[in-house]
Amino acid sequence: MPSRDVARYEHISRAGLLPGEKPIPARIAPTQINEAMNLLADGAAVRGVIVFDHGDKEIR
Repeated sequence: MPSRDVARYEHISRAGLLPGEKPIPARIAPTQINEAMNLLADGAAVRGVIVFDHGDKEIR
């Protein structure tokens, strides 16, 4: 239920208990989505974020 869950997640986030608060291991350019999906399938990457405003920088 959104009215209950949003407040709960806000509390958990402010307490630093959400796993999303950890550093992002990979920032992926839109041109590298296929490569990122291959890394995910191979188990070489667990998560990453697609960033649309950083140009065509390599995955790091």
